[in-house]
Amino acid sequence: MAEWRDVARLAFRDYSHEWHISGCFILGLAAVLAPLLVLFGLKYGLVTSMLTALAENPENRELKPLGSGHYTAAWFRGMRARPEVAFVSPRTRTLAATLELSSKTAPVILPAELIPIGSARPLARGARTETRGSA
Repeated sequence: MAEWRDVARLAFRDYSHEWHISGCFILGLAAVLAPLLVLFGLKYGLVTSMLTALAENPENRELKPLGSGHYTAAWFRGMRARPEVAFVSPRTRTLAATLELSSKTAPVILPAELIPIGSARPLARGARTETRGSA
């Protein structure tokens, strides 16, 4: 056991005697490890939380058309028959289905959109839904 104490004492004395080189070694090690720690933190902190939020939000699974078009009922049946399509629903014009919600107690007016979803609701799969009766 005394040998290990002597080795540690000699190593510390050598390290403290050459304090300029020792400081350079410490700064070099910090310069190499700091960017790695930052990248590690980004990958497992920010990026993972963003990917989790992206996968769990049902709105991110919805495909919205950029323009309007006229599609027949046969086109919708054909899309529903495709194996990679989980849910297809025709929509009305955007202006006809847009409304603003306000309340006497809430200071903010919320924009809302009526979206026909049918009975399947695959976008809300796994989401907590509440049914409220009318007052």
